Amino acid sequence: MTDTAKTTAASTEAVSNSAAPSESASDFFRRLRDPLRWKSAVSDLALWFMFGVLITQMISRYAPGYPIVVGTPSVPTGIYWVDKTAPAHRNNLVTFPFEPKAAWLRERYGDEHVHTKLLKGLPGDTIHADNANNLTLCHHLQDEVGPPDCEPVGKVQEKDSKGRPLFSWVPANQGYVLKAGEYWVYSPHPKSLDSRYHGPIESASVTGVATPIWLFRIGSN
Repeated sequence: MTDTAKTTAASTEAVSNSAAPSESASDFFRRLRDPLRWKSAVSDLALWFMFGVLITQMISRYAPGYPIVVGTPSVPTGIYWVDKTAPAHRNNLVTFPFEPKAAWLRERYGDEHVHTKLLKGLPGDTIHADNANNLTLCHHLQDEVGPPDCEPVGKVQEKDSKGRPLFSWVPANQGYVLKAGEYWVYSPHPKSLDSRYHGPIESASVTGVATPIWLFRIGSN
């Protein structure tokens, strides 16, 4: 083969090799603009989404527990396991639907949330509010004789983070004794939305006992 022929063949091969990527890119963009391909992809995505929702609902309904992510400062933020079968005891973290009876709470915060709070008060316990709306919970330990065991369960704030007035569920200088089937829930965070504002919750509304799996360490090195 002459030098001219070799040069021509090499040039032809180079042109062919350089044209191949252009054809591939052209095919890619042509497929990308294909409405049938997009329709198929969206249909597949919708099916997988529905499948995921179904699996999540089945786990929530039939499994003995499920994980949740707590992102509010009322309790340490992180991932928790909610045990639906564990009995709730004092000082357990419990989950429950936020269903306030007071109209001002429903209008302001809605009623489609799930809260995670400390279970502090049980039936028979007394919650007392002083003239500065500091709340104290008192209870007798089992078979205990003598004065009750009392502990502070928060101070009612005057306003929320948006400057709107807040109202104590227990009026100042009054007390309330928890009835059968009532729990008092609490968080040590000063701005926690808990029983100090919405009052006791029904024990039957507790959906599980929450145990931390992994806590987020925000701001740590």
